[in-house]
Amino acid sequence: MIMKHHYLLLLPLIFVASCSGQSQNAQKSPEANDRVTAAPGISGEPFKIYGPLPDPYLDGQISEYVRRIFQDKNGDLWFGTNSNGVCRYDGKSLTYFTTTEGFSGNAVRGMVADNSGNIWFATDGGVCRYDITRANQPCNNNTCNHDLNTDQGIKEHSQELGKSFTKYTMMDGLSNDQVWSIMMDKTANFWFGTEGGVSCFNVPLQLFTNFPLPSIDQKNYPKDAYPAPKLVNAIIQDNAGNIWFGSNGGGVYRYDGTSLSNISEKDGLCNNFVQCILEDKIGNLWFGTRFGGLSRYDHTKGSFTNFTTKEGLTTDFIWTLLEDRTVLAGDVGIWISANAGGLSRYDSAKGGVSKFMATEGLTTKHVQSIFRDKNGTLWLGCSGGLFRMDTAKGGFVNIRRNGPWE
Repeated sequence: MIMKHHYLLLLPLIFVASCSGQSQNAQKSPEANDRVTAAPGISGEPFKIYGPLPDPYLDGQISEYVRRIFQDKNGDLWFGTNSNGVCRYDGKSLTYFTTTEGFSGNAVRGMVADNSGNIWFATDGGVCRYDITRANQPCNNNTCNHDLNTDQGIKEHSQELGKSFTKYTMMDGLSNDQVWSIMMDKTANFWFGTEGGVSCFNVPLQLFTNFPLPSIDQKNYPKDAYPAPKLVNAIIQDNAGNIWFGSNGGGVYRYDGTSLSNISEKDGLCNNFVQCILEDKIGNLWFGTRFGGLSRYDHTKGSFTNFTTKEGLTTDFIWTLLEDRTVLAGDVGIWISANAGGLSRYDSAKGGVSKFMATEGLTTKHVQSIFRDKNGTLWLGCSGGLFRMDTAKGGFVNIRRNGPWE
């Protein structure tokens, strides 16, 4: 029987009132800001690149690792990297934000917007919030008069940019500064999965409350497992309001507002190291794992269907999932990215998983993020740079710092 393992939470009153894998050593970004004129942008004006650039050996790539992709309410695209902070594409320029510019860390593991459009980032230096109302400030849109060829100009420019960012760390109550997952719930409170467990943040009160999850015994950890037993890789809230946590060795936990239920391998989950969680349009939950492939939980039957390399996956290490909302009503399509396995797609109409590999222009097998923008274009963040689907050719194009952006 699924979800028979319950943990009654004795939560402090303030928590109830407040809230209803892995780390690599990041390279330091260059300290100097460079303006580089490249190909024309969408507006026809010269395309420019601002901020501390990645090392030249990357052959013009956005970054060595593009871990997350997000689009804000203005339509700008944000690319979270593993060593170069975050960079924003606004159609005319590409701007990098690192710790030099007031950003919280150089590795970005999650991005989400609040109801006002402000962007919240999960990083290796805590949580960071970008004030979207400052997007049109001269330094933010690169129309300022600071001379970025001088140390003084760089300093003044960075100080002004820093006013756009608010940082939250362990000193503010966050459980750990290594943050791997982020979610805003239906009450507009934020949940953060860290290497020290889960923290819930009440925005109006500016208050963190640690959310207790059972500890995980590491004695049976696989050799390749990331040694962080309190790490929570993924957090989502389903349509019914339940909050799900993907743990690093303890399976999945579901919080219904009162108690906590655990789902693990003994219940049918393919693996206890859960990397990502997705709820599809018909209410099924999908769990991508580190060592066991992909599980689909049918909420109507209370049962699991598991997918591994035997069922068509390229590898059993799943990074992330994205639902394809363009499929016909009643059908489900899921894009699946795998570590060293490229891109796959589950199609309920076809009844299985199909591979999408380098023959379609994807020149790397390490896909870490999948995103569909407001125009319907599919983007991939990879170990090896950024890719965009070319619908005319039916494949992918590698997008370097100077494009092709169109």
